[in-house]
Amino acid sequence: MAQSWSLSVLGWVPGIITMLVSGVLFYITSLTMHKFIMKNPSIRDICDFGYFAFGKSRLAYEFTGFMLYSSPSRWRRRDSGADF
Repeated sequence: MAQSWSLSVLGWVPGIITMLVSGVLFYITSLTMHKFIMKNPSIRDICDFGYFAFGKSRLAYEFTGFMLYSSPSRWRRRDSGADF
């Protein structure tokens, strides 16, 4: 939904350019994270990545965990049809 909204606001050419630039940035970020995780095999999840990436800070570990737990995708109601 955000992609169609951004295309309607920016237009076709700037919207596609923006999508391509963000795709390249996401690709570079994923490669950087992959290299970092391969060098540090003790990293198991995103909280561990935050811990190591910010200088082994316990605050960064807790903040990463909090942000992961409080993401809006967890707020949506998952209606599976079963009443548990």
